[in-house]
Order: sequence, then structure tokens, then C-alpha cells
Amino acid sequence: MPGGAYEELARDGHLGVCGLELLRRLGRQVARTFPPPQGHSRWDDDAVDELLHRMIT
Repeated sequence: MPGGAYEELARDGHLGVCGLELLRRLGRQVARTFPPPQGHSRWDDDAVDELLHRMIT
């Protein structure tokens, strides 16, 4: 998708595919310095998604 996360958000008014991917990449970078959430032995995509879901809700 041309334009990226900012343009997607400005155009649609909510996170789309690019915004979600950016959020996941940032989450993975930050999460490395903390232990994974309960029920996860490492920071995989599911663990990052769980963390982001908890933060947003």
C-alpha cells in the first residue's frame, strides 16, 4: 500500500494493515527488554499481539 501507516490513518480514520504492522514492529522492539506475558515462553507474534491488545483495551 503506497503512503504507509500515516496516510492510511489520515485517509481511513483508523489503523489499517500498514498501521497494524507498524504497531507490531514497534511492540516487538520494545518487548525484547521485558519478560514475555504469562502463558508465553518467548516474545513471538502471539505474545506481542496479546500485549498490544491489552494496552489498547
